[in-house]
Amino acid sequence: MTSLGVASSNGTAIGAPNMPSEITEEIVKEVIVVEADTELQEPSWRFLKQENEELKKRLKEMEEELEEKDSDLEQREDLISALLVKERYSNDEIQEARKLLISELRDLMDDGSKIRVKRMGDLDVEPFVKASKRRLTGEDTKLYTKWEENLRDPHWQPFKRVEIGNKVKEVVDEEDEKLKNLREKWGEEVTNAVKTALEEVNEFNPSGRHAVPALWNSEQGRTATLREAIAHMTREIKTLKRKTKLKHRKYL
Repeated sequence: MTSLGVASSNGTAIGAPNMPSEITEEIVKEVIVVEADTELQEPSWRFLKQENEELKKRLKEMEEELEEKDSDLEQREDLISALLVKERYSNDEIQEARKLLISELRDLMDDGSKIRVKRMGDLDVEPFVKASKRRLTGEDTKLYTKWEENLRDPHWQPFKRVEIGNKVKEVVDEEDEKLKNLREKWGEEVTNAVKTALEEVNEFNPSGRHAVPALWNSEQGRTATLREAIAHMTREIKTLKRKTKLKHRKYL
């Protein structure tokens, strides 16, 4: 900073040419203050530089971690995709097994069997017959046919969505005008038969709106599992074999 003036070794100020000594001394003092401030700030700059280096290092580490996580996520996505494909394949196999069992069980079982084939969405005729007999109208066939047609009509949608727990479920709307009129005129039993058929067809064949066969556990009033159907079918076959052997022995 000698161009502005600095202190010499003997303490005299060496100023700029033609500049008053008082001004020169003032400038020298300011320079000394600035230099002192700079020396004080150097540790802060060193600290900030160190902080910056550490931040860069941490950012690099975070980038590497993210890359690892991305790779891990991609592997998991691949695994999920593979499982979904396997599940779809398994579901197709299960559906084929159900169809085969339904076909075989039709010939082996009757309506009184614990495990049987039930047409889901069929309208139970019994309540209509009873209601008609009570009223002595003889209209059971006509009424039954009318409600069979209503059930198959895709434009009639007597359903509403309700939230049960964390799930949204579609249920029969009790306030539907057709159902309300049916209840008022023919009672709960007939209306419940229609509701049951609606629930079944909405679960098993909502797009087609016609009855479809399903494995049924009549003892517990629910659809039967494949395990139950196979076990029951095995027992039925063994029973038939025993009966066949007994008949054969009888004629020997």
